[in-house]
Amino acid sequence: PFPDYMLKRARYSNRFFTRHGALFERNKQTGQISYLYPKRTKLRHRIGTDDPLFVDFVQQILHLDPHKRPTAEEALQHPFLFHNYGPINPN
Repeated sequence: PFPDYMLKRARYSNRFFTRHGALFERNKQTGQISYLYPKRTKLRHRIGTDDPLFVDFVQQILHLDPHKRPTAEEALQHPFLFHNYGPINPN
């Protein structure tokens, strides 16, 4: 879910979120509202890897809340970027 402070500060959040933070879209032709729900899959399945370091790296840099997201400098210090995976096989 999006942090409350982000929804309160966003200029157009009322076009996409209810007062309770539920995400919705409005059909342009009918005006009907449909609620949108996140997929229940794990990130590692969505990105197609079981590498825990890579999954952790992506999860951190994609965090919705910018206050909890690492800075570029912090992200560049993530263990994934320093892990030795051995030579790359071009085949």
